[in-house]
Amino acid sequence: LGDVYKRQVDYTEEISTKLLEQRLRESLTPTQYGIYQACILNGISYKAYADQMGVSYQSVQNAIRLIQKKAKNIFG
Repeated sequence: LGDVYKRQVDYTEEISTKLLEQRLRESLTPTQYGIYQACILNGISYKAYADQMGVSYQSVQNAIRLIQKKAKNIFG
Protein backbone atom coordinates (compact mmCIF):
# COMPACT_ATOMS: atom_id res chain seq x y z
CA LEU A 1 0.00 0.00 0.00
CA GLY A 2 2.86 2.38 0.80
CA ASP A 3 4.39 2.02 -2.67
CA VAL A 4 1.06 2.67 -4.37
CA TYR A 5 0.53 5.82 -2.30
CA LYS A 6 4.08 7.02 -3.00
CA ARG A 7 3.63 6.55 -6.76
CA GLN A 8 0.35 8.48 -6.61
CA VAL A 9 2.00 11.34 -4.68
CA ASP A 10 4.93 11.40 -7.14
CA TYR A 11 2.50 11.47 -10.07
CA THR A 12 0.46 14.28 -8.50
CA GLU A 13 3.62 16.32 -7.86
CA GLU A 14 4.77 15.73 -11.45
CA ILE A 15 1.43 16.98 -12.82
CA SER A 16 1.53 20.03 -10.55
CA THR A 17 5.07 20.85 -11.68
CA LYS A 18 4.16 20.48 -15.35
CA LEU A 19 1.15 22.77 -14.92
CA LEU A 20 3.29 25.41 -13.21
CA GLU A 21 5.92 25.13 -15.97
CA GLN A 22 3.18 25.57 -18.56
CA ARG A 23 1.96 28.71 -16.75
CA LEU A 24 5.49 30.07 -16.79
CA ARG A 25 5.94 29.35 -20.51
CA GLU A 26 2.61 31.03 -21.29
CA SER A 27 3.62 34.13 -19.30
CA LEU A 28 6.81 34.67 -21.31
CA THR A 29 7.15 36.82 -24.40
CA PRO A 30 8.52 35.05 -27.48
CA THR A 31 11.95 36.60 -26.82
CA GLN A 32 11.90 35.53 -23.17
CA TYR A 33 10.78 32.04 -24.14
CA GLY A 34 13.68 31.72 -26.59
CA ILE A 35 16.12 32.73 -23.86
CA TYR A 36 14.41 30.40 -21.37
CA GLN A 37 14.76 27.45 -23.75
CA ALA A 38 18.33 28.21 -24.81
CA CYS A 39 19.94 29.40 -21.59
CA ILE A 40 17.91 27.87 -18.78
CA LEU A 41 16.77 24.56 -20.26
CA ASN A 42 19.70 23.87 -22.60
CA GLY A 43 22.53 25.57 -20.71
CA ILE A 44 23.74 27.89 -23.46
CA SER A 45 25.71 30.75 -21.96
CA TYR A 46 24.16 34.20 -21.95
CA LYS A 47 27.09 35.52 -24.00
CA ALA A 48 26.84 32.75 -26.59
CA TYR A 49 23.10 33.35 -26.93
CA ALA A 50 23.59 37.12 -27.22
CA ASP A 51 26.28 36.66 -29.90
CA GLN A 52 24.18 34.12 -31.80
CA MET A 53 21.06 36.31 -31.76
CA GLY A 54 22.84 39.61 -32.35
CA VAL A 55 21.66 41.20 -29.11
CA SER A 56 23.58 42.62 -26.19
CA TYR A 57 24.66 40.53 -23.25
CA GLN A 58 22.82 43.04 -21.02
CA SER A 59 19.56 42.38 -22.90
CA VAL A 60 19.88 38.67 -22.20
CA GLN A 61 20.64 39.33 -18.51
CA ASN A 62 17.62 41.62 -18.25
CA ALA A 63 15.38 38.98 -19.82
CA ILE A 64 16.72 36.34 -17.42
CA ARG A 65 15.88 38.59 -14.47
CA LEU A 66 12.32 39.02 -15.75
CA ILE A 67 11.99 35.27 -16.32
CA GLN A 68 13.22 34.61 -12.78
CA LYS A 69 10.75 37.15 -11.39
CA LYS A 70 7.87 35.53 -13.26
CA ALA A 71 8.98 32.07 -12.11
CA LYS A 72 9.12 33.23 -8.51
CA ASN A 73 5.58 34.61 -8.77
CA ILE A 74 4.29 31.36 -10.27
CA PHE A 75 6.26 28.81 -8.24
CA GLY A 76 6.21 30.80 -5.02
